[in-house]
Amino acid sequence: MRDREYARRVRRAYVVLAFSLAACGAKSGLDRPPPPDADLDAFAPPDANLDAGRDAPIPDGCTPRDETCDGADEDCDGTIDDGVVCWTLDGAPIVPLASAVCANGWYAYDTPARASANPPLASILRSSRAEIVLIETSRSCGGGAIAIIADQVEDGDGGSLRARFAFVRDEGGVIVGDEPDECAYDRAARRGSCVWGWQPCCTDGVMLGPFPAEQCVELTIDGHEGGAPVGIDSLVVIGGAPEPIAIAIGSTHRLCRSSVPAR
Repeated sequence: MRDREYARRVRRAYVVLAFSLAACGAKSGLDRPPPPDADLDAFAPPDANLDAGRDAPIPDGCTPRDETCDGADEDCDGTIDDGVVCWTLDGAPIVPLASAVCANGWYAYDTPARASANPPLASILRSSRAEIVLIETSRSCGGGAIAIIADQVEDGDGGSLRARFAFVRDEGGVIVGDEPDECAYDRAARRGSCVWGWQPCCTDGVMLGPFPAEQCVELTIDGHEGGAPVGIDSLVVIGGAPEPIAIAIGSTHRLCRSSVPAR
């Protein structure tokens, strides 16, 4: 009987102590389980459609990757070609050729081949062909530029060609001209032209730019006085893509450089 009474007293003491600790904890800051989350946002799994650092959902079926200039939204942020410098040829996206050197260094007139362009990619030069090359350099070099080069050195024949160009914005001009009297540019009118005649030893051409911001160039390449070129039977645009793009001689083509800020 005495043992039962003792056990009852012990249980009662534990109950009193438990209530006392609970009451003390409510006032003293002792840790207590948090209340249920009413809207469950603290326990919701991360949204699979949200990319880190973005404030917009990723479209279904879109896998984020680096943005390129192709008219598509590779980084899945809802904006096409943002955060990169893009070029278009007659409205179609075209990747420029990246250059670690400035435009005049890329053209490298007179070194080592005399009276000729000496680009770092000598393989782009072809006999009886004119190339329009889209160059993208660093900001300190001025940004974008357009090279026009005709023919190839020491190929056994020369030729003649004319280029006419008009800038949409007052930006850029003639960076490199092979000879002082071959190219003219009227900055007030934003128009210029080059008339070339070269021997079998050499190439001929011009470098236009620099274009640090948005710019469009209307470009027409034909022969003297609008006739047929001599020694040139094809015209291509070259950028960073593996294959050049053939365009028509004598037609006006629109080359545009633009940059969409990253989100």
